[in-house]
Amino acid sequence: MTADRVVLLSVREEWVRAILDGQKTYEYRKRPPARDPPYRLLLYATGGPSEVWGEAVVDRVVTGDLDTVLARTVGETPHAPAAVRAYFEGSTATTTATALHLTDVTEYETPVTREQLSAVVPGFTSPQNFRYLSPAEYEQLRQSGR
Repeated sequence: MTADRVVLLSVREEWVRAILDGQKTYEYRKRPPARDPPYRLLLYATGGPSEVWGEAVVDRVVTGDLDTVLARTVGETPHAPAAVRAYFEGSTATTTATALHLTDVTEYETPVTREQLSAVVPGFTSPQNFRYLSPAEYEQLRQSGR
């Protein structure tokens, strides 16, 4: 996997913690990154800290109608099926559901702060969903969190 396949993904703080603790191996997305797996994902905790807490590898993507995606994935998450259903229903973004399968999860010893992100990524603003990173940006951020 090359460093040009890096995505900074905004995830609510509670779900980043669940990913890092191994309780959640799928991350649901209405609009997934336009990358073919495998690719590296930086976990940007939102809803308070606004920091990168770690990273993971997306090794496969499960896409399909909501019932199929739920049946294949929800057992590997702390989510209630009704909560995932509520997240997707009413969305005009897509007619399909998507779940990113996360492997090789690594928690950073030191979170990468918003200030550090701003110093490395010109014009950085917190992404609503995700942001692609250049190989140089990824390497600098990774070094900050180790």
